[in-house]
Amino acid sequence: MEERRIQRVGRNTLTISLPYWWARKYGLNQGDVIYVEESSSGTLVLWPRKMEVERRFRGCSINADLCRQPGLLQRLIIASYVLGVDLIEIFSKEHLRYTSIREIREAMESLMGVSIMKEDERHVVLQCFLNILNFPIHSIIRRMYDLAASMHKESIKALFEEDRDLARRVIIRDKEVNKMYYLLLRALSIAQKTKNLAEKLGIRDPLTEVPCLK
Repeated sequence: MEERRIQRVGRNTLTISLPYWWARKYGLNQGDVIYVEESSSGTLVLWPRKMEVERRFRGCSINADLCRQPGLLQRLIIASYVLGVDLIEIFSKEHLRYTSIREIREAMESLMGVSIMKEDERHVVLQCFLNILNFPIHSIIRRMYDLAASMHKESIKALFEEDRDLARRVIIRDKEVNKMYYLLLRALSIAQKTKNLAEKLGIRDPLTEVPCLK
């Protein structure tokens, strides 16, 4: 850890110098652009503009060969999505089993904005194209509430009227609620890491503030 003293430049500007070794490591020169972001803990995160694409498309890899427990691969894909991962690679040393392919497809049905970018016998690459800023926290919760309320009303009606077709429609909409739930968790996870983004999503402190319907 290095100490850096804050310097005043002009009347209203405070500056701090960058470590030379860090600037040299990333090939930074005078006039280059770096990004500054405040985390939820109040710390500042810096990164060069040339790293923005890599930073934006955070990725992870999952070895399907190690997912021997039924449903484990599906849960890992959903967990990666919830944590804010944009690129998810599922791979096998020889070939992906039928059960693995099935769990990948089932996971995709539960996630909003996820598509297959690459697929062969040993690899499947999923990418989330979702812009989380288009889904404020309160709008997600409102949508979940509306869906749950209508499902409850129609399930009671289906029970009393013995309407099996209506009951099936209620079951289908349950998947939509799951999609919104995982989207909500993804938004909260990303908001915890980025204070400025949290405010844009409609919450001031993702660790203490409980979103509510307005």
